[in-house]
Amino acid sequence: MKRKLIFTAILFFYMGISIVHGQSPSNLQLVLTDGTQQATPLSSIKKITFTGTTMILNYSDGTQGSFASSGIQKLLFSSATVTQTVPDNVKTISVYPNPATDYIKLKNISEGTNTVVIYRLDGAVLLTAHINNTDEQLNISTLAKGFYLLKVNNQALKFMKL
Repeated sequence: MKRKLIFTAILFFYMGISIVHGQSPSNLQLVLTDGTQQATPLSSIKKITFTGTTMILNYSDGTQGSFASSGIQKLLFSSATVTQTVPDNVKTISVYPNPATDYIKLKNISEGTNTVVIYRLDGAVLLTAHINNTDEQLNISTLAKGFYLLKVNNQALKFMKL
């Protein structure tokens, strides 16, 4: 039940970001853990429900689609279906350990000073820090248990605090 509520909160958080930025989302794009993507016009979706660990899409034509939440990597709301390719020379930043208890580190950050911002799921900024290298730790011991978003170098990451 708790996982269902968190998943729903994340869904509405991302949907709210699109609306706040003045873009009316027109597509729901599912990025699945096997690397496949599925884009669906929001106008064809009548209802989105979560049952246990399954997301069910009820379409306007009366059909249904179901997806195991463990098989969903991302839910994106966009005004256009666009697939972006990350150039080979750009390293993906990662956060570890994840889940974490007292501290986190970032892997593959750029040289020099990097600004790191940690957000709650409702968008509130909880921590802003400047780190210089991958050996530097961010103290998260004061954060409550839960899910958080981290932004560094225009990349967003998620992590869990235990």
